Amino acid sequence: MSSAGVRSKRSAAGLLLAALLAKATVLAQLHAHPLLQPEGGLDSDVYVRLARQAAGGDWLLGHEAYFVSPFYVYFLAAVFVLTGSSLLAAKTVQIVLGTAAVGLVLATTDAWYGRRAAWIAGALAAATGVFTFNEVLLLQSAVDPFLTALALYLLARALGSSRLGGFVAAGASLGLLVMNRPNALAWAAGAVLLLALVPPSLTSVRRAAALGGGLVLVLAPVALRNRAVAGEWILVSSHGGLNFYVGNNPEADGTYRSVPGIAPDIEGQVRDAKTVAEAAEGRPLTASGVSGYFYRRAGEWIAGHPAAARRLFLRKLAYCFNSVDLSLNYSYAYYSRDEPTLLRVLAVGPWLLVPLGLLGLAVAPRRPEQGGYWLWAAFVPVYAVSVAAFFVSGRYRMPLLVPLCVGSGAAVVWLYEAVRAQRTRRLLASAAALAILGIAANWNWHLDDGRAEERTEMIIWLVDEGRFDEANALLARSRPTHPEPALLLYRVGRAFHERGRPQEAADLLEQALRAEPQRGEIRQALARVLEENGVALSLSGRHAEGAAELERAVALGPTSPSAWLNLAVVYGQLGRYAEARARAEQALRLQPDYPQARGLLEELRRR
Repeated sequence: MSSAGVRSKRSAAGLLLAALLAKATVLAQLHAHPLLQPEGGLDSDVYVRLARQAAGGDWLLGHEAYFVSPFYVYFLAAVFVLTGSSLLAAKTVQIVLGTAAVGLVLATTDAWYGRRAAWIAGALAAATGVFTFNEVLLLQSAVDPFLTALALYLLARALGSSRLGGFVAAGASLGLLVMNRPNALAWAAGAVLLLALVPPSLTSVRRAAALGGGLVLVLAPVALRNRAVAGEWILVSSHGGLNFYVGNNPEADGTYRSVPGIAPDIEGQVRDAKTVAEAAEGRPLTASGVSGYFYRRAGEWIAGHPAAARRLFLRKLAYCFNSVDLSLNYSYAYYSRDEPTLLRVLAVGPWLLVPLGLLGLAVAPRRPEQGGYWLWAAFVPVYAVSVAAFFVSGRYRMPLLVPLCVGSGAAVVWLYEAVRAQRTRRLLASAAALAILGIAANWNWHLDDGRAEERTEMIIWLVDEGRFDEANALLARSRPTHPEPALLLYRVGRAFHERGRPQEAADLLEQALRAEPQRGEIRQALARVLEENGVALSLSGRHAEGAAELERAVALGPTSPSAWLNLAVVYGQLGRYAEARARAEQALRLQPDYPQARGLLEELRRR
C-alpha cells in the first residue's frame, strides 16, 4: 500500500475514533438522566419490555400481528441475551453502530464524489448532534442512521459493480431498513422498479431481481410470522392506518396529535384503536381490519377536502426539510440546549445539511465511472414524501440527513473549487440557491419543539425528589418563555401538592388561576389544596385560619360536599353554630346520602 493510502486509512480511523469518543461522552452524560429512562408507558418502555419478552424465550412475541416495527425489538433482544438485559450495553452497541454509520457516509461520498468530499461528509455526520442523541436512546430511531447509511452504501457499491451479489446485499439492507422504518418500503420498491426499467435491458432486469430478492429475503420471515400467529398477511406492522389518520384528518396539523378516544402511547393505541374501529364498524375486526378502517376514514377526508389535504401535505413536506425539532417522546432541542452535554458542540443539523445537501445532490459533479446516481439520490424525495403522507416528527425524518451529509460534503468541495477558479456566475447562482434553501430550512413555522414540556417534566421530577430549591429555580427560568405558563404553574403546583407541600402548591395554583381564570381544572385543584390546608390548620388548633382557607375552597369549588362539611366542622369548633348548620345543610343538599353531614347536622341542632 502506498504512503498516501496509509495516511488515508489513518485519517479515517482518526475521524471514526473522534466520532466514537464524542458519542461515548454524550452517552456517559445522558445514560442516567431521569427523563430518559424506559418507563412510564413511553415508546422506549414498550420496546424494552417487548425485547425482554423475546429474550426470555417468546421470540414470536405473542399472538397478534406486529403493531410496532419489529427490527429494533429483536436488535435489543439479541443484545439482552448476550449481556443480561443491560440497557447500557444496548446503548453502547448503538453508538458503535452510529460510528460505523459515519464510516459508511464517508465511503459512500467517496464513491460518488471523491475523497475530499468524503472527509467533509464524514466530519459533518460525526458532528450531527441529532444522530448522537438518538443513538443514546432506547428507541427504533437509535439504529436509523446506521441502517440508512448501510443501505445507501451497499446500493451505491452495487450500482458501481456488475456483480449480482452486491444487489442482493443491497436489497437485504433495504429490507432491514424497512423492518425498522416501514415507510422506507416506498423507496425500496421504487428502486427495484427503476432499476428494471432504466435502461430497459436483460441486465437491468437481473439486477432488479437481485435487489428485490434481497429485499424479500429479509421481509418474508416477518410476513410469514404475522400470518402464522395472527392469520393475516401483514408485511411488517399493522399501525399504518392509525398513523395515516393521525396525519390526515380534520384536526391534523402535520405533527403528532392524539386522536380522540385513543391514548397517546403504543399500548393505548393498540387497545383503543381496535375499540374505536370495532364500535364504528359494529363487528369484530382483525389487526388489518382496524388499520383499514383508519385508512378509509383518512381517505374519505382527503377525498372530501382535496384543497385542504393538498395544503396539509405540502406543509408536511416542508416540515421534513425544516430545522425545527418536532419532538416525539423526547425533545432534542431540550437536551442539546438546556442540559450541559457535548450536544451543545455537535451543532450540525438540518439547518445546515438541508441547504448544503440539496445543493450538492443536485449540482455537484460526480465520478463519471459511477452509474445509477439518480436512482440512489431518489431516496431523498421519495422518503420525504413517504413521511409527509403520514405525519412528521424529528425522528421519523432523520434518515433524510444521511444522504444530505453526502450531498453537503460534495457541495463544500464544489463551492471551494468555484472560489478558487473565480467562477463568479457559479458562485452567484449557488449563493442564491443556498439563500433560498436556507430560508426554507430555517423558516419559523411556530411549531412546538418539546423543549417547554421537557423542562416541565424536569421541574416535576425535581419536586418529586425533594429538590425544591432547584425546582423553583428552574421554574423561574422556564416561566417567561413557556407557551402556556398557567399550565406550567398548574402542573408544578400539583406536584408540590402530591409531595406534601401545600403552601407552595396553593401559591402556584393561585398564580395559575390568575393567569387563566377560566380553566376549570386549575380552579378545582386549588379548591382541593385549600380544603386540605384548612383541615390541617384546624387540626393544629388554628381554627380561624382553617375556616378562612375552607371558605376560599367552597368559593372556588361550590359543588364539593366534603369542603362544605369540613367548613361546618370548623365553624362548630369555633362555636359559630348557626353558620356551621348552614354549611352542613349545603353539604346534604349536594349529597343527600352523606351520613357524616347528616350526623353533624343532628349534633349541631342540639346545641
